[in-house]
Amino acid sequence: MEKQAEHSGISRQKFLVSREGRYIRWVFGGAIAGFVTVSALFAALGQTEYLPPPPLANNLCIDEKLAFLRDHPPVDPNFLVVGSSIAWRNIDSSVVARDMPGSRPVNGAFCAMSIHQAAATAEWLIEQWTSIEEVLLIVGPQDFKNCRDPARVFDFDDASQFVFERKPSWRFYLRYFDPVSLLRNAILRARRANDPLTQARSVALTEYGDGPIETRGRDLLFGHLPKLDQLCFDALYSLATRLSNEGRKVMVVATPIHPEWTALYDADGAVRDNFARGVEKALMNTGAEYWNAEEAGILSGADAFVDAVHMRWSAAGNFTKQILRELHPADMNHVRRKDAGKSKAVIPCPGADHE
Repeated sequence: MEKQAEHSGISRQKFLVSREGRYIRWVFGGAIAGFVTVSALFAALGQTEYLPPPPLANNLCIDEKLAFLRDHPPVDPNFLVVGSSIAWRNIDSSVVARDMPGSRPVNGAFCAMSIHQAAATAEWLIEQWTSIEEVLLIVGPQDFKNCRDPARVFDFDDASQFVFERKPSWRFYLRYFDPVSLLRNAILRARRANDPLTQARSVALTEYGDGPIETRGRDLLFGHLPKLDQLCFDALYSLATRLSNEGRKVMVVATPIHPEWTALYDADGAVRDNFARGVEKALMNTGAEYWNAEEAGILSGADAFVDAVHMRWSAAGNFTKQILRELHPADMNHVRRKDAGKSKAVIPCPGADHE
């Protein structure tokens, strides 16, 4: 009986060892198969133009801008444009480079950010580009809707390694791997070739990181605005105060708004007035300069806009020049002489030939 029990115990032990061995082989084999599948997917996408950048923000627009800054590092930039897509789309940095002697601009604005997120991102960029002397922040009421979400849209440490230290991309693909996100973003990139509107809204950047857009959208994109968030104005105050205390010149500009949007959603001007007064109060005693381009009425009509707040590229250059005239008059004296006799107050409407 003892021998039979001993034999039974040995057999059971062998069975368990065998089952554990099979389980380990299955796990190991599955891992290899998964790695091969993922590698094949990346290899296939890599042979096309559809492989999206590592999803540090899991937002294709932001991730592509980070990849652009990695691939096109500016040399000792001293003029930084910051903000949301309003600043990214509406500023032509080549005008700054051309009309401000000695300036080395870079557009560090990102899409889909509220003002507190744009402020945090601006501070991160300045920590990397310590040569920055002037900061131009373009804002609109849409940036001040909600500042209760996390200020960091992506991990700044990882982004620093990716953008500025240029660590291998595969590290970030693995760290942030999400097959659903990967395929979704690859499909979005593929659609650009066939969809004129998607193509027009794609990340086709200038050498300075601006995001030109010319084709009109299908609608205003933004509707009625809820009450603006005081936390957003607090974030603006904190950014302006910090940069001014660091000895940097801070310029804040409120963007013009599509006249159709104002007619539909702010006919009495209450939203724009509350926004303007909120910005003025936030910037009080910070040392920042402020110009309300919407209140100045510098745009001449709806044809200058793609949607409620984004300008067509054919209007962005003149808008940028007007900003410099208001906030950098000394450096623009030579431009005034060249432009003598031309209208300085109104940006011409883009004609039909710009469609």
